[in-house]
Parts: sequence; C-alpha cells; structure tokens
Amino acid sequence: MPAIFGDRMVVQQDAKIPVWGWADPGELIQVSLGQEQKQTQANAQGDWRVEFDSMPATTPPMTLAVGGRNAIEFHDIAVGEVWLVSGDASDQSHLIDESNGRDLVAQPADPNLRFYEAEPRPGIRPKSLGGGYWHPAAMPWIQNTGVCAYFFGQQLHQSLNRPVGIIVAAYGQFPIQGWMSKEALQKLPDADKWLADIVARDAIFPRDPIQQKAAMDDWGKRLNNWDQNQRHPWMAAEAGWAKARDAAIAAKQPIPPEPQSLPPPPRNPDGEPGDPTVLFNGIIAPLVGFPVRGIVWDQGQANISDAQQYKAILSGLIHDWRGHWHTNVPFLAVAANVPHSSSVQAIDPGPINTFHPPDKPALAKHLAAASLHAVYGQ
Repeated sequence: MPAIFGDRMVVQQDAKIPVWGWADPGELIQVSLGQEQKQTQANAQGDWRVEFDSMPATTPPMTLAVGGRNAIEFHDIAVGEVWLVSGDASDQSHLIDESNGRDLVAQPADPNLRFYEAEPRPGIRPKSLGGGYWHPAAMPWIQNTGVCAYFFGQQLHQSLNRPVGIIVAAYGQFPIQGWMSKEALQKLPDADKWLADIVARDAIFPRDPIQQKAAMDDWGKRLNNWDQNQRHPWMAAEAGWAKARDAAIAAKQPIPPEPQSLPPPPRNPDGEPGDPTVLFNGIIAPLVGFPVRGIVWDQGQANISDAQQYKAILSGLIHDWRGHWHTNVPFLAVAANVPHSSSVQAIDPGPINTFHPPDKPALAKHLAAASLHAVYGQ
C-alpha cells in the first residue's frame, strides 16, 4: 500500500475515503475501517481499491485493516481536516531552529494535530508507493517539522476544534518545473527546453524492477567512488591552496594557481532533485487520490529567472494537480496572485531581501486566516 496509509493518519471528513494497494492478480482483499467493511478483488495488474462512505470529524479513532494472503493494520486513525503543504519553504526551517524552538517542542503533545512527512524521493517516472510517515505534534518527531506547516496546522486545529492532518511534501530550493507532471510541462512554451534531457534519460532507465535496482546500485558505487577519490582529494587540495594563498598575500608574493574545479558527481539515473517532473513523480504522485481539503504552495525562489512567466507556470501546476485529484481543490499560493487561487503576501513577515521570510509563524497565520476565510467561511 502507498506510504500515505499508516498509523496515526488523518482522513478527510465529509468526503469519500478511498483505500488502495497492490496484491497478486485475482487475490481477494478484505478491508475494514472502524466498523465498516469492504471486499474487492485485485485486477489483472494486481491493483485493488475500495471506497468508504464519508465520516464526520466526531468519529472516534479507528483501525484500518487489510487482509488477503497477507494482512496489515493501521491504528489510531482520525477523521478531520487534511491539507497538503508543498513547495520549498517548509523544507527550509524546522521548529527546533526557531529562536524559541526548545520551548515549542517541549509543549504538551497534541494527539489531534498530526503531520505526514513525505520523503524527498525524486523519480524519473511517477511512483506509486512513495515514502513517509505520520506523527503527532509531539517529540521526538515534531522538532524536525517545518515551521510554516506546524503553525498553519496549529492555527487550523485551534480555530476548527477538530483533528487536523498536514501532509508536508516539500524539498529544497528547486524550480517549479520539478513539481509538475510531464503532461503539464508539455503544455508550456519552451517545453522542449525543460523536457528534452529528462525524456532521453527516461528512455534508457530500466523498467524492470530488478534492473532498476541494479542501475541504482551501480550509481551508488560510482557516487561513493567519486566521493572518496575525487571530492575528498579536491577538498584537501582546496584547503592547502587556501593556506598557500593567504601566505602568498601576507608575503606579497604571487598567488599560486587554484586547483581545478571539482568534476560533477555521477547523475542519479532515477532523476536529480533539480530535474523537471522528478519531484512530482517521486513525492506528489504517490499522494494523488488521497483526499485533501486544500493545498498550500510556497515556492518560487528558484525561479527568479522565470519571474515574468511564473504566474503562468504556477497556473499550469494548479491545473495539473487539480486534474490529478479530479477536484477543484482550494489552492493557497504565497504571494502569487494566480487566478482561481487565494494568495498570501509573504513580504511583511520579514525583510524583503531574504529568500524566505524569517517570521514563519506570521506567514503561517496569514495562510491559516486565508484558508479559514476562503474555505471555511470564517
């Protein structure tokens, strides 16, 4: 089953609850959620899916049990409000890094505020399984939760007085094109500029899982060889040159030539984080179909060179994600001013000459206020 299904997960209230996974073709699958039960059969490809009726947020914590030739159970499942927080800002600063971080993480655990931390796994093709885990607002997990995601979820939880689950799908400072599907990128001007290389690499990356593992193992060996035999010696040479440079400057002598640049590491055959489509494929695609109330998007620093086209590109991403979720899901975009979405100004919570506003709690409060107004009518 996809990693999004797990202990302590939150499912969206007042919406159909889909559950899906994989088994042997033709295998009978029994699924129960609380007192509700469903039965289905895996198709010829091994895919199976059931759908439970919507439930209110007052539902007590439940167990999700799936049985076939194998059995699995997920416990302490809550029904409430689920939001997806994505982009890059939530990956830049963690709660423990705040000036009062130690006090924040030492607060009493809140069992009804929960987070899913999606693992940053790029993929040259859309993935199904994904990686990640659910955790409550409690130590030791909460210290590494993104500041913006935490305070956004906390504000919603306090205002709505119901369980809240925040899916954190954020990674570094990479271009928005990495968060879009190949089909969406193909609709943009200059699509070939973004897609030519990734399409060529997709064509040579194996499709057989065993061959994929062999390719990844080979890359790991080559990466380790690069690290040991090129990066480490280069770092030592750089350090030696820096000392020689300083000594030459002090002695008013010519500065010796700097060592040659470090050769780049071998490229991951399953995609590098900065490549187009790979963050959608590896992080977002495994989440598609899991119902969410809305999406928060905070990204753009890596697209400064595309500033004139950014709104159009972001509009394409919004349309792309809504199409994959098959719903006109509310979208909050930080300072984007994109039609058919809500925007939040991120300048006032900090100096404008920083890549990310330093006052993340203030930004989160803006986002929560926008969601409470636009989505919940408050």
